[in-house]
Amino acid sequence: MMNNKLSAPLLVALFALLTSTACTRKLALQSTSIADSPDFGQIDKSAEKPVYPNAAVIRSFYKTYGELTDARWFKSATGFGVKFKYNGINKTVYYKLHGLVDTEILYYSEDGLPPQIRHLVKSHFYDYTITYVTEVHKNDATAFYVIVEDASTIKTIKIVEDEWEVVKSMVKR
Repeated sequence: MMNNKLSAPLLVALFALLTSTACTRKLALQSTSIADSPDFGQIDKSAEKPVYPNAAVIRSFYKTYGELTDARWFKSATGFGVKFKYNGINKTVYYKLHGLVDTEILYYSEDGLPPQIRHLVKSHFYDYTITYVTEVHKNDATAFYVIVEDASTIKTIKIVEDEWEVVKSMVKR
């Protein structure tokens, strides 16, 4: 009789242990399958931790861009960010936690520059070559950071609403 009383608690404990182990393995398998999907669980290279955007952010991203296999998610100060290529242009988009876009940044060459911005740059820096453009959209405003260079100088020009200023100038060595 004593063996039956000891066996019952032992069996309950063993059953609980096996159940929790099975549940843990099931969660691990589910996490692995989510992490292997193209848009979820991408690795933030600096932190080496998986980043899982919330549902509102994912919905907003998919609604605008669809499912992209090269999207790389990371945490930002106000929510989440994602880096990807869309229609041949490298982009970084920052989302607030509730899914609204906070900032959108595009990176491209002279070919992608709007004609009026290109004309503004070329009319003031006609001996320079446009080497790179960063276009930033935030709070219903757009800023262009255009990098130009000649034989001896590299300059970064900031353009907002047809107003420009040189924000950085470096001499080549």
